Amino acid sequence: MQAIQATINPADTGPQVANLYAALQFLIDKNVFASLAPPELAALKDQLRSEQPSGFFKGAAVTLVQLFQIQAGLGDGLGGVVEDQTADLLNQQLKKLGAFDTGVDFVVRGTVKDANGSPQGGLVVIAFDRDLRRWQELGRAATDPIARFGVRS
Repeated sequence: MQAIQATINPADTGPQVANLYAALQFLIDKNVFASLAPPELAALKDQLRSEQPSGFFKGAAVTLVQLFQIQAGLGDGLGGVVEDQTADLLNQQLKKLGAFDTGVDFVVRGTVKDANGSPQGGLVVIAFDRDLRRWQELGRAATDPIARFGVRS
């Protein structure tokens, strides 16, 4: 998960929205929305999961951002828009809960060769995570002179 970047408006789409959905799921799992009754929170969690593949910032995600804004003392006049102050407060909460651990989760290593088996140095290798409908870049690395690479994320 990356830090939340402002500004995200309802109906926006893109990598920042996918990241926001991951952050909201993380905050639910860490019980940040404890003010909600368990059945209501469970319903929002299910709705969040079902609408995430659309790639649009809508529905449960907007509702959860609004609830976060109210809990954080920002009021209810922002309409769920993730502006600078909301992004900062979300990032503070995510950092406090350990969402941005900087440890290496994995390393992808290999050698790049052409169709004839010759090593290909000086190329850039990009590792992606592929969900149902989205690709998220996890890291990139250049191949060395003998075509080896190691991508860390």
